[in-house]
Amino acid sequence: MRVAARVPAFLLGLIPRSIASLSAVLSRARIPHIAWAAFALKSLMLLAPAVVFARLPSDAPALPKPTGRVVTVGDVNSLYNAVAALQSNTTIVLRKGTYQLTRPVNIAAALTNVALCGETGNYNDVVLKGAGMRNLAVYHGVMADRVNGLLIADMTIGWVGYHPISLNPNQLRNVHIYHCRLVDAGEQFIKVSFKDAATAIHSGIVEYCVMEYTTFGPNDGYTNGVDVLGGRDWIIRHNLFRNIRTQTGPSAGPAVLCWQGAANTRCEQNTFLNCDRAISFGLVDAATGHDHTGGVVANNFISVNKAQVPHSDVGIYVGDSPGTKVWHNTVWNERAYPNAIEVRFPGSTGVMVQNNLSDSRVTLRDGATATITGNQATATAAMFRSVATGDLHLAATAKVPTVPPLLGCANDFDSALRPPVATTIGADDPTAAAAK
Repeated sequence: MRVAARVPAFLLGLIPRSIASLSAVLSRARIPHIAWAAFALKSLMLLAPAVVFARLPSDAPALPKPTGRVVTVGDVNSLYNAVAALQSNTTIVLRKGTYQLTRPVNIAAALTNVALCGETGNYNDVVLKGAGMRNLAVYHGVMADRVNGLLIADMTIGWVGYHPISLNPNQLRNVHIYHCRLVDAGEQFIKVSFKDAATAIHSGIVEYCVMEYTTFGPNDGYTNGVDVLGGRDWIIRHNLFRNIRTQTGPSAGPAVLCWQGAANTRCEQNTFLNCDRAISFGLVDAATGHDHTGGVVANNFISVNKAQVPHSDVGIYVGDSPGTKVWHNTVWNERAYPNAIEVRFPGSTGVMVQNNLSDSRVTLRDGATATITGNQATATAAMFRSVATGDLHLAATAKVPTVPPLLGCANDFDSALRPPVATTIGADDPTAAAAK
């Protein structure tokens, strides 16, 4: 059940870890009026109990009714016309139905605070459909650039030549992709492009989304769920990545890939089911600088059924990414690949791999260094509720070690607060506050 929430979508992604950080949050959100800021603070406090235990796309808090200018459309031509005439501080609301695209929905004007949202809050009710995976008659679903403050929410987008959502490096910032289903992408599902470091797109949020292939992805493997090039401070959480895999190989790209100078990514509380590779902070040994820097990979469920993933690779990969923290993840891959977590290349220094639960190894490669403590690599299927569905909550009979909690990883997969003295390894702690 989705919980009603009286708070704007962009604030959902900016909920502070403490009231002391609220002023920074409001500044980042660029709230224009003092009265609205006061209302937002009250809303955040009212929302907090609902948000704390939301962790799957099906748990996404419902967005409030839009304020400001609202344009409602019910067919694809009206949608194209509304986007062409789009003004700042406007929400385009799509009525229930299938919108058969003949070209991308292209939001390409110098605008602030605009949104494209499905009317019902159920992403299955509003479908933006291309001409088929890798059919370039419709190469993207939604494209955007030059917008400061963009929300895309509550709709399905897919069956396109390249990207269901393509974010272009032309003064685009403050993007929030919320509770969408993205399906059968010809290449990356969400492509966060850049030309160089100066044009990279920063501080985006992708949450409560489903990204999936209905069967297999393109056999050349050139796909990702979220592909962030050069962007800083992206948050990727509470998403389901499913079947990002190839049938005849090579392996598909990582479901989450942040690289080419990206930094400070947070990838947490996501579920990865039957993906060739799940999470990659950095990919190559960069000739200059680092491929990725910093960031946190925490409290993710990664589950692979070997018979369904012919080209399984590593679950979590840290490549030329100094200072990255890999905390409290649960990785099950039936030993289809020998390693659950890899840290690679000499540039990967100061990496922390702590308190992860898996059925395969944590490994250093090619001169990487890391603090590796508190991990267990001997998990069995009986320890989890359902490896087949990616539900890696611990079974009632599971026995796993406890460890001191980590500063900066106070919550588990369900956002429940871990006990202050000892917490279980892996993403799920059955003893965390407010049991599941």
